[in-house]
Amino acid sequence: MKIVHIKEKLTKNERLRINLKHIAIVYLMDDYNLLNYLNDMPFKIIGGLVNETPYYIKVPESGEWNLVVSGKCRDISCSYEIISNEGVIRANKQL
Repeated sequence: MKIVHIKEKLTKNERLRINLKHIAIVYLMDDYNLLNYLNDMPFKIIGGLVNETPYYIKVPESGEWNLVVSGKCRDISCSYEIISNEGVIRANKQL
């Protein structure tokens, strides 16, 4: 399975709008849970299997967050936007 990962500083209640080309698993997690995920240990996440886009994730707490997208396709192409609490898109990025 192929994995793409990016780390972002996010603020509580911001939303991520994620657009995928193919079905994928999308997780938002802190550093501790990312390490557990990568080492096949129990971990807690926000997200799951995504088969319709756009997919939205609400940020539970301010801080550093890891966005992880994994899937079976060779091309795990996705983009995401960070939508501020005021509804303004503050970032638009391609993975």
